[in-house]
Amino acid sequence: THGTKLEKDASRGWQLFRQDGQVVFIREEVDYGKKGYSSTDYAFKDGKPWAIVQQTKPSSDAKPSAIDRAGWSDDGTLVLKQHQVGSDVQPLDAATAASMKKQAAAILSMATHGKNK
Repeated sequence: THGTKLEKDASRGWQLFRQDGQVVFIREEVDYGKKGYSSTDYAFKDGKPWAIVQQTKPSSDAKPSAIDRAGWSDDGTLVLKQHQVGSDVQPLDAATAASMKKQAAAILSMATHGKNK
């Protein structure tokens, strides 16, 4: 399924993919106008964020200025944590990973109208 939402400072759209009645993947595109653009892929496992890849860009057609990757093990431990700018890859800080996890919960709730499945 897909959806859109217009907000004061952003317009967002998403595609949601289910398998056996459970959300397994959401792709979200957010246009912040002059403030930039983000494209985020969220993978879910057992209803929880499993892996997230977020590309930040100056515009939808531009190359990413940064790519953040986060992933969690079954027990919730952060195991994938990368922040990439160009070819330089550094560890992703825990606060950014936590923020990405909150974003995943928010888009899951928005895209499923609070049902989270």
